[in-house]
Amino acid sequence: MLTYVRLQNFRSCIDTELSFAPVTLLVGKNNTGKTNLGRALRFVGACAGAEDIDSAAKQAGMAPSEVVSRHVRNEPTELHLEIDLPHTSGRLAYEYSLVLESRDPGRELTHLLTVSSEQGQVVTAEGQRRTLLERQENRASVSLGGHHEVFEVPPWQSALFGLQTRMNDLLPLIERVRSWRMYNVHAGPRPNFGKAQYDAYLTDGGSNLNSALYSLKNEDERTFATLIKLVQEIEPSLFTLNFIRPRPEEVWMEVEDVEGNRYGPESLSDGTIHYMALCYIALHSQIRTHRDATAPALAFIEEPDAGLYVGHLRRMFEVLQTGSDQQQIILTTHNPYLMDLFEDRLEQVRLVSRGDCQLRDSTKVSELNAEQVSSLLAEMPLGELLYRGLLQ
Repeated sequence: MLTYVRLQNFRSCIDTELSFAPVTLLVGKNNTGKTNLGRALRFVGACAGAEDIDSAAKQAGMAPSEVVSRHVRNEPTELHLEIDLPHTSGRLAYEYSLVLESRDPGRELTHLLTVSSEQGQVVTAEGQRRTLLERQENRASVSLGGHHEVFEVPPWQSALFGLQTRMNDLLPLIERVRSWRMYNVHAGPRPNFGKAQYDAYLTDGGSNLNSALYSLKNEDERTFATLIKLVQEIEPSLFTLNFIRPRPEEVWMEVEDVEGNRYGPESLSDGTIHYMALCYIALHSQIRTHRDATAPALAFIEEPDAGLYVGHLRRMFEVLQTGSDQQQIILTTHNPYLMDLFEDRLEQVRLVSRGDCQLRDSTKVSELNAEQVSSLLAEMPLGELLYRGLLQ
């Protein structure tokens, strides 16, 4: 599980730190940096699988020139993460730091972002610290057990990418980080239910929902049946989903209702499709797969409540919670009713705020004062406390 992140000079996160729970809710005004926190996690995950850092930035929804804070151009960008994972000898804490430099985009360089240093360490339950990865400029060294290796890394590439073919013992950790996803399934265009690039996993924008559901049905019929039952709670006329794959790159989907009629999924409401995607995200983490790639170990979901009837929020929350033992969930919201569902989970709520970047006021993240908030909850719900500005 990701437990802690520190960001320096990453977009609005000039000096930002944040701790995480298995399920974490981020709340705050517009333009405070909630999305940037998700992009940072998606960026690190993409660095583990992309051949260059610029491509990783694009996968995280940013132009390479937008990674570095525009108010602090003369300083490096650093991302530091701490991950706690089960191990045969107990639990191990891994720490990873990535320091980037950004070159002048006016020079028409092939690679704008370059790595100046990387470091990976493991901390045992007894507090012993061992360096796994050390990289300066283009030279990296890795040590694990009795194995030690030094190798060259291009300046525009993360050493995590090169480690995938060198250290099999680290591969599960790297694959876990590489699988991290940032979902914004309510804001993009409706899924392309016909000709679309086939992808077995749901992409960040959710445009391949048809192929993701098709893959889920073939992979685990029982879990697919559970998804259908969940969607039937908001669309009772739904009986099942059928798929046709005329070519490898195409998956067509049709809806079959309880009377046996079949029609295109375009007739479903945006809210139903959104809820279907959320059910997929929650349920897919529970599948044990034999593919080389793993199901997402962390899902950052922006505004999962958008477009949903308020009466469905509790059920949606329960669905997302069911997968949190296998998949870490991070949510953002502006919805006070969704926030009310965290009244008995105050330790999972984070307040995101931001001052004036011209004065180097960074995105700031704080935990709730549980004792103070608990006393205020006797007067009004948690969402109302946020609306009235009473949460500090």
